[in-house]
Amino acid sequence: MTPKEKAKELVLKYTRYANGYVGSSMLTNTEYPEQIDKNAKEMALISINEIIYELSGLPRIPYNERRTKFWEDVRKEIESV
Repeated sequence: MTPKEKAKELVLKYTRYANGYVGSSMLTNTEYPEQIDKNAKEMALISINEIIYELSGLPRIPYNERRTKFWEDVRKEIESV
């Protein structure tokens, strides 16, 4: 799986848990799709940052460095959209 594919997959998974309410729009039950996307991306980035943090504590061997690079690329994909 490429970083771009993984980024799309993660954001899509978090979309179902992201709320789209802004301010008092919850009172009128008005959701904003762009807010759902924004919140899903933020949740995915939190997860990715945790993965990168955990990988940073592992020995610096080529496999771990490749995994770290992969997750950094996934983070860049999400941030660039």
